[in-house]
Amino acid sequence: MRIDVKCFATLRGFTPDGGQMDVVPPLTLSGLLEKLGVPEKEVRLVFVNGKNESHWSREVQADDRIGIFPPVGGG
Repeated sequence: MRIDVKCFATLRGFTPDGGQMDVVPPLTLSGLLEKLGVPEKEVRLVFVNGKNESHWSREVQADDRIGIFPPVGGG
């Protein structure tokens, strides 16, 4: 199944080419981070279809749009 993935700010280098990737279900958000090589400790927020998802055990569904964000600092 195909999903859209975009990593933001310091994580942007983990975004797959073209922002899409094919994955084999079942795959959790945690498993997706591992597949992308994103260290979980560097992730602050994960949005699925525009909604904050706090349960990284949620299974990814076909056509999900996933945004991955690091902690944001600044002043």
